[in-house]
Amino acid sequence: DFRTESVQARELSASIRAVGEILPQVNRHAEITALVGGVILGDQNPKLPEPGQQAAKHEILAVISPHLNNLNNLNSIHSEYLLAKANYERAENMFAKQLVSEQSYQEAKLAFEAQRAGYELLVQQSGFRSDDDLNGSSILHFPVKSPIEGVIQEVHFHIGETIEAGDPLFTITNPSQVILEANVPLAHVAELQNITDAAFKIEGYDDEFVISKRNGRLLSVGSVVDDESRTIPVLFAVGNADNLLKIGMFAEVSIKAGETARALAVPQSAVFDDDGAPVAYVQIGGELFAKRRLKTGLVDRGYVQIVEGIAAGERVVAEGGYQVKLASLTSSVPAGHGHPH
Repeated sequence: DFRTESVQARELSASIRAVGEILPQVNRHAEITALVGGVILGDQNPKLPEPGQQAAKHEILAVISPHLNNLNNLNSIHSEYLLAKANYERAENMFAKQLVSEQSYQEAKLAFEAQRAGYELLVQQSGFRSDDDLNGSSILHFPVKSPIEGVIQEVHFHIGETIEAGDPLFTITNPSQVILEANVPLAHVAELQNITDAAFKIEGYDDEFVISKRNGRLLSVGSVVDDESRTIPVLFAVGNADNLLKIGMFAEVSIKAGETARALAVPQSAVFDDDGAPVAYVQIGGELFAKRRLKTGLVDRGYVQIVEGIAAGERVVAEGGYQVKLASLTSSVPAGHGHPH
């Protein structure tokens, strides 16, 4: 590919270069684990969701048939709750008639409240709705619910598989908004007080993504320095309605944090290193090019400020410059002079 571009003035902002990664938002990502051990049976799970399928919040994704010992434990919790409830109601009635002491009444009340707390937690986690559902044999399964609305990324089990409490079952992500974590070198810590925007490039896409143009915003500047990399995490929320940004993608980040200037600029792809000095190739005419040594300034959104070396209106090689550079090595043309190739 070959392309030239006219050198012109652009609005450039001072920026900080950093590497980053696309991460899920905490409240838009869920790793669902089994609350009890048991078996996932086919007849109780005829329509298990598959990766890529949408899941609604609180939707039942699967049911677990608990192990026999878990079933016995559930019945035991239910029985102890009912017994404590009956004792409390009897003590309350007798205390009203002054047939028992206040201490006995308070002890029965505390015992009931303790059993009720454990039972209500069981009801909340398991999806049971009323005492009538817990009469022994009616406890057949534990429903597994989605805590968020999102897309099922992974299913970690198979039909008929025996699972234990804590085993992973589903990974669900809502990708409509993600987090960009940029790891900024400690040398730029003072500049992080003036962040106005950021842009980043990710693998697979040529164009830059601009935070402000994707309904994004700065979330936080970290307070802890990473011991190994000596960087500070800077987090941005980024809109992702088009689902172009994938969790785990790496990014080259440019954070705007400082002065803004209108100045001549060329694409970064047009600038090459020549023995430690920046150079670019200007099209003199046809297939004739001149190598120019540059004095550069700000770097912003894929463009480099030109302080010296190229004039406004000249055409610089924006794509294909490496081939021009190789051709220039075949002759000893001084900087600023052209040569055919």
